[in-house]
Amino acid sequence: GVRQLSCFCYECIQGKWRRCVNTSWVHHWVYHSLLDIVEGEAVSDRDISNFTYQGSADILTDVLCVDDNYAVNAEEGNSEGSDFYLLKCTVPKKQATQNMVDAWGNFISIGTYFVEGLFYENLGDCLFKLLNDKPIAYMYSHLVRCVKIPMTPDCGMNNLYRISADVYELIYNSMPLEL
Repeated sequence: GVRQLSCFCYECIQGKWRRCVNTSWVHHWVYHSLLDIVEGEAVSDRDISNFTYQGSADILTDVLCVDDNYAVNAEEGNSEGSDFYLLKCTVPKKQATQNMVDAWGNFISIGTYFVEGLFYENLGDCLFKLLNDKPIAYMYSHLVRCVKIPMTPDCGMNNLYRISADVYELIYNSMPLEL
């Protein structure tokens, strides 16, 4: 990501860019996708049957295992008011052999890398409920921002898990402001 101006407020120095107090002047981060260059040829120019997207963010999903928790960015203004979505991995990173759409409406293109998982519902106060009775979600692997998130069962309740406020803050700060 890039910003037009740098900021050295307390929040930015602490790595909490989403809490910057000077956004009126320095504005939000703008994210740009860079194209891979293979033998002088941009990826977008290659034949789709040979297309495989595996960006630098995919390094995170290389270590993702079944039952690990991971986080992806939530769209701005989502109905849940979530800063991010947490999921439990059901199938680690793999390459799509065909175009696919999950029950949530997430589209995965042929040749791209993705992970599968179950959503957690954010109940507030760092408490999450695993929605294991809901459909599996497909997520492009390069959209995963955090992996192996520690969660503890909440008071022996089935499917209720808690994360610490510090972990919540770290996940929050790893999310881009805009997609």
